Amino acid sequence: MDGSARMVWKDRWYETNGLGVGYEARFNRDAGANMQAPYAVPFPIYGRTSETILLPKSALPFTTSGSGVDRVVGGIQ
Repeated sequence: MDGSARMVWKDRWYETNGLGVGYEARFNRDAGANMQAPYAVPFPIYGRTSETILLPKSALPFTTSGSGVDRVVGGIQ
């Protein structure tokens, strides 16, 4: 997909769209007949997201924050 969009900046801060991994996975089931059933996960599944942000010269210098994520949650890395 290609396109452009107006970015929402707050106090010189911008969070990339839809790239957060902060959901809270819940793997506990309520007591019942299927409490020990395995979880179905899509396999194989692949995804890649790339976002290019063109900054005006007035925004320089800039910094980034955060770190890479290398985790397995529910059988998906």
